[in-house]
Amino acid sequence: MPDLPKTADIVIVGGGAVGTSIAYHLARRGGKVVLVEKEAIASGSTGRAAGLITQQFKTELHIKLAQESLAFFKRLASSGEHGLVFRETGYLHLLCTPEELAAAPRYVELQRRLGIDSQLLTPAETARLVPGLETGDILGATNCPQDGYTDPHLSTNAFVTLAKEYGAQVFTYTEVVGIDVVDGRVQKVRTTRGDVQTRVVVNAAGPWAALVGEMVGLDLPVRPFRRQLWFTLAVDEIASDAPVLFDTNHDFYFRKEGAGVLMCLGNPAEPCGFDTTVDWSFAPKVAAYATHRFPPLAKAQIASAWAAPRDMTPDHEPILGFIPGVEGFVTAAGGSGHGFMLAPAVGRLIAELILDGESSLDLAPLTIQRFLGKQFPLSAYSPVGA
Repeated sequence: MPDLPKTADIVIVGGGAVGTSIAYHLARRGGKVVLVEKEAIASGSTGRAAGLITQQFKTELHIKLAQESLAFFKRLASSGEHGLVFRETGYLHLLCTPEELAAAPRYVELQRRLGIDSQLLTPAETARLVPGLETGDILGATNCPQDGYTDPHLSTNAFVTLAKEYGAQVFTYTEVVGIDVVDGRVQKVRTTRGDVQTRVVVNAAGPWAALVGEMVGLDLPVRPFRRQLWFTLAVDEIASDAPVLFDTNHDFYFRKEGAGVLMCLGNPAEPCGFDTTVDWSFAPKVAAYATHRFPPLAKAQIASAWAAPRDMTPDHEPILGFIPGVEGFVTAAGGSGHGFMLAPAVGRLIAELILDGESSLDLAPLTIQRFLGKQFPLSAYSPVGA
């Protein structure tokens, strides 16, 4: 690996999907970009994500971010250059409460107005999409047939490849140990491999974003919570093209993974922290709910599991943009489970913000300003119900 340069226009901290997307979008516009990652590319929450991608958001801003990102992922896959496959399976959001059912038509109408083929389904229509699904306790679902999933690790490495083609320098196993601020402005990033003088630092450290914020005297409202994913042996009863299933009310999802199923169930008792060990005592609860929702899973066996921290904010929305009080310090973190799926659009918009002074989509609802002067208990960050 070459030596770390002494200077750079922009230093990006974090080699997950968001950081590498920002590196690509900055570099393709001519910025002198250095990205540093304390371990391997996509070794944190990105590489252990389920890769789910949906456009079924509830605000125009989020829908546009998702539309752009989905189109980008599909172009990456169709290029045939990165070993990437996008599985266009559809994405079922189950409606389990009267409140969810009452709100769904409004969100579907907004999505359809913005060009998304969203559908509001009855329980019977939902059951026909996923034979064997328990629908007796749901009130309906929404679906977008163009949604689906892809491989987060391959996608992130594709961003790295593209960024390097435009001149970005990427340094793995290079940990940031400090950021120097002089007269209220970023001056230098200090790492385990040397220092880089810079005028802009992008905090794309995901669950570790608050630790990077502390280096410039900030208390960023981003906290890590473990998310555990469970993988089963073969389940013949669910088709290879079955839609992703997401139950917000129970913080549960599953999708096909090879011959088996990849699934996740939120744990309301999960403490804040960076623990990435698997809590096998929670497996029976996962199995109980999974087999209730999809009874054929009773025949399956959990074969493996893994865990990673997710970067959560109190309103479960990311923090994007410059941080007041520290000139040159940009944050792009707090994805709250949506970081990977929105990374292509977020990368482009953050690049615009840095190079042009403004972005082509108004990111005001996602800036740090919404949290300034407020304090939040840890319970506010809980991913369950996000």
